Formats: sequence, C-alpha cells, structure tokens
Amino acid sequence: MRGEVLSMNDETGSLLLREAKCDGRRMSALRLLATSGVTPEQLATWCEHGRLYALCDSAADPDESPLAAAMTRPCQDQAATAEICALAVRPERKGHGLGRRLLAEVADVLLRGGIRRVVAPGVEVTDDQAAALENAGFCRCADGSYAREL
Repeated sequence: MRGEVLSMNDETGSLLLREAKCDGRRMSALRLLATSGVTPEQLATWCEHGRLYALCDSAADPDESPLAAAMTRPCQDQAATAEICALAVRPERKGHGLGRRLLAEVADVLLRGGIRRVVAPGVEVTDDQAAALENAGFCRCADGSYAREL
C-alpha cells in the first residue's frame, strides 16, 4: 500500500508529501532518519505513536529512498502540540531547501489535523537542521528548543 498523498508542494507536481505507512517508503524513510544521528531505539519508540512523513519524487520507485523525511508525535503534556522528533535530507540533496519545504508541508498537514503548535527539541540539532527549522518559521526558545505557532 502506498502512503496517502498529502500534498504536492512543487509547481511541476514532481514532489509529493506522503505519510509513510506500510510500504517500502516507510523503511527507506526510517533508514534516512537513522542517518541524522537518532538511534534505532529512538525510532522504534517514536514509531509507536508518531507519524512518519516522506518528501518524494513523484516519478521515483516506491522503495527508493525519499528526498527528505520527518517523524512527528503528539506531545503528551501539551494539548494541540506536536513534536518533530527527527528530520533528515538525503546528503546529495542538502542545500536545496528540501528540509524547509518538508517542514512547511508537515506543518500544514498537522494544522489540518488540529495541531496548533509544533516544537522541536534543540538538543543535538545539527546546523543543517537548525537552518531548516528557522527557514520554515520556527523560533529558537530560551530553553534551546524550537517552536512554531500554526
């Protein structure tokens, strides 16, 4: 089963945001997220309650690694708030705005689902991830985390 197309965020329609559920893209997206420094244990925990998103080339094989991926989960202690647990862009595609585009598209999907605030922990955020968060409208908080009101 292919993940539902959540948006087409490119003028040419060549980029699709999908929720990676039960197809080869899910495993490919998880492998990509593993390159961002998260552990397999963290990914397994987040998969229990989180949602995995993949920014894909519409012409790509479903088993091909997505261009970028993000994992979100609801914040248990904050109503209408979701956390971005992990974010990764394929190394050869960094510097082309894909992280920003992915975050913007995921934020739109979360907003449609009732989420009003998105947070990302500032601990262990790479410079590339920080730039993507800031370019997608996230602000750095006093505690070092990032937040965006939707």
